[in-house]
Amino acid sequence: QPDNVTEIDLNLPENSEYLKYADSEHTKKIELSDGRTIAAENDTVILTDSDKAREIISADGSQLQYILLWGMIDENRFCYIVCNEESADGFGIYDLSSGDDRFFEGDLTPTSLVGNTLFLEESFISSLRGFGKMNLNDYSIESISLPDSQRNGVSRFDKNCGKSFSG
Repeated sequence: QPDNVTEIDLNLPENSEYLKYADSEHTKKIELSDGRTIAAENDTVILTDSDKAREIISADGSQLQYILLWGMIDENRFCYIVCNEESADGFGIYDLSSGDDRFFEGDLTPTSLVGNTLFLEESFISSLRGFGKMNLNDYSIESISLPDSQRNGVSRFDKNCGKSFSG
C-alpha cells in the first residue's frame, strides 16, 4: 500500500461520515401537486399527507443501503434506486394509487424516461455493462445491444424480473 493511502474501516461508527452521499444528482424529496410529499431518508421512503407521515418503502438488506428518489414517472408512480457502498442493488417503481411496489434487483438503474419507456443502464461501480429499456405498461425489460467496440468488454445483460420489496 502506498504511503499516501490510508485504509479506513467503514463499519466503524467514527468513519460513518465517509458513507454520506449528499452530492447526489437524485433528489431526496418530491413535492406532489396535491400537497403530499415523498422523501427518502437513508434506507426508507416516507409519504407525508397533511400532518401524517408513513413509511412506504424500506430497504431491508445491509445496513449500508440507502435509497435515492429518481423521480416521478407519471402522476401516480415514482422510481427509486436502492444503493449500497459500491453500486446499485436495483431499482423500484412505486404506485401511490395502489400501494404496489415493484422492485428489480441487480445493477440496473434508470437513466431517462421517454413516453412509456424507461431507459436503463447496467453498471457496476464505474464500469458500464450495457443498456436496456422497460415497457411501463407491463414492466418487461429488453436488452439494447451495443456494438462490440462500445461494450467495455462485457457482453451480458441480465433481464431482472420484478419481485415484491418490503414496505
